[in-house]
Amino acid sequence: MPNIFASSGSDLDTLLEQVRPEELDQIQIKLHMQDIAYLQQAYPTLIAVNCIACDSPHYHIAFEKLRYTFNRCDGCDSLFISPRLSREALAYFFPTGHLNEVSCPGIL
Repeated sequence: MPNIFASSGSDLDTLLEQVRPEELDQIQIKLHMQDIAYLQQAYPTLIAVNCIACDSPHYHIAFEKLRYTFNRCDGCDSLFISPRLSREALAYFFPTGHLNEVSCPGIL
């Protein structure tokens, strides 16, 4: 097995393409966006939550990605989504989401 830490930039790019092909990335992004669009239509209400690690209500926005707000806890530095999908939406998504067809074939 090649030592990726000793690889040059182009060698590393080749290794990464073998492990995670660009085509698969594009399929995953497309399916993820379909799942998000469906969930936001079917379950439009988002739930505000405290830090999932320490339950602190004190946090700030770290960044936004794929239509969700990622927050950084001021108490323990954890990163979490709030507001987030309801338990019902998450219970629906994980066994049926399109992304699972690519990411976890045969597992869920």
